Amino acid sequence: MGFEYERIDTNTSDPDLSTSNDTLEQETLLQSGNKEQSKADQNIFIRGAKRLVSSPRTRIARDIFICLLALWGFISIAHIIVLAARRNAPRKHCYCGNSTAEAIFLGCKFDSLAAAWLPPYCRDDELTAEFERSGPGPNGSWDYFADDYHKIPMTLEEVAALGDNQSAKVMMTRGWHVVHCLFYWRKQFRLRFREAQGGIVEPSFDSETHINHCISVILEDSWGTEARIALDS
Repeated sequence: MGFEYERIDTNTSDPDLSTSNDTLEQETLLQSGNKEQSKADQNIFIRGAKRLVSSPRTRIARDIFICLLALWGFISIAHIIVLAARRNAPRKHCYCGNSTAEAIFLGCKFDSLAAAWLPPYCRDDELTAEFERSGPGPNGSWDYFADDYHKIPMTLEEVAALGDNQSAKVMMTRGWHVVHCLFYWRKQFRLRFREAQGGIVEPSFDSETHINHCISVILEDSWGTEARIALDS
């Protein structure tokens, strides 16, 4: 035999279960009073906020804040414009400061093909690496000397350090000078592939004067050559 469910309605005749009219009226009045109090509180808050916003001190603080925001925006825009102008401005020199330490700080590096310190946009590192493998020494290295008689050898690091002494000279063989000239013609040709990124050839070498000089070096016999290590070429 299964369970039978029976619905039980509230017995309104039971005084304990019934709700009097007085109780309902009291609850209605209480709810109405709470709503009115909430509205009054909201009105007080709104009036206080309006007074605060409209006070002289608040207006001054607001105006200062707006001016600071405008100034910050102007500075940011000006900074962006300056950076864009520097990025797009044509580069006309290969400046690396007044010392090897300053050259390193400026992002320059000694370039043996140029016998100078150069910034990235003036270098063709791939071509320079090939030049350093094209000499008569071990692994294609070149010889550098501190004297006219080619008796005092110098390392490439010692040659680079001469950038700190603009009166000092390094001596190279005629073969170094000839290959240097040939590689610079290649560097000028390869520039067309680097111009879009702002690449240039040093003004001291990017001229017909240097080409004529190279022609005479190739056509005429000589003992050797000498050079100062440039920081601004």
